[in-house]
Amino acid sequence: MNKITKYSAIASAFLPVLVSAQVTTTGQLFDKIETLLGWFVGIFFLIATVFIIIAAYKYLTAKGDPDAVKEAQNRLIYAVIAIVVAILAYSIPRIVESFLGVSAITTLP
Repeated sequence: MNKITKYSAIASAFLPVLVSAQVTTTGQLFDKIETLLGWFVGIFFLIATVFIIIAAYKYLTAKGDPDAVKEAQNRLIYAVIAIVVAILAYSIPRIVESFLGVSAITTLP
């Protein structure tokens, strides 16, 4: 039951975008997808920031315990790696576009 509640809360965050998704042309479809991706990117970076803050808190409250310090360092490393991968996934299509001189992606926030 807990998973259903969690996924329902996530889905309801995107409800305004989905309700306004009356698509009549392909361009409008891509605009809706871009809007949805913008929401995902924003939410991802918000969650990643929270994980970094939690890792920093764990590190500060470790009180010299080597296991707790190591766990906090690992959490911080994983959060930073996730952010780097997200930035690369977000920017690689734009880099390829600039090299090829095409515009497959219009505008993302």
